[in-house]
Amino acid sequence: MMTKVLNLFAIVAIALNLAGCGGNDPASTESAANDAPPPADQSEGVVRADTGRIAAELIATPGKIQPDGRVRINVVNHGARALEFGRSFTVEKWDGESWVETRESLNAMWTMDLLFVEPGTTGEEQTWPFLPGQRPDPGWYRISQRVSADPPDPDGNPISLTIRTRVEVRE
Repeated sequence: MMTKVLNLFAIVAIALNLAGCGGNDPASTESAANDAPPPADQSEGVVRADTGRIAAELIATPGKIQPDGRVRINVVNHGARALEFGRSFTVEKWDGESWVETRESLNAMWTMDLLFVEPGTTGEEQTWPFLPGQRPDPGWYRISQRVSADPPDPDGNPISLTIRTRVEVRE
């Protein structure tokens, strides 16, 4: 009798697993890993250099969008020195394990404008996705911008920071 019960239990367990009720579906595990927020990076938030005289932050508003949404990107200068930067920025997508630069980011073309942001102010607004009609796939995206102190250090060496922010694209 016990053998029949165990055999019946095994058949029910196999049937549930085949029906997708087993809870160990690799696709659902992968989806859950991609939905989880990526680990924080020290280049997110306010980033400081030169004992805090240079401090900048990249802000994305809103931080969550639908695939047809748009995000405003601003450099905020929290330091005591002016900052300069170009229009170009990098966009990476979280693949569940690491950040991978998007094809659109790799193929983007930018004007050669040099932008400035004075201490305590916010720089000129940019938008992402870059072009109207672009629709990013759902997931986590990281936007990176390189800024430099203006003027450079007393020896003429540039002092640069990479600042980053994240955006979640929801279905």
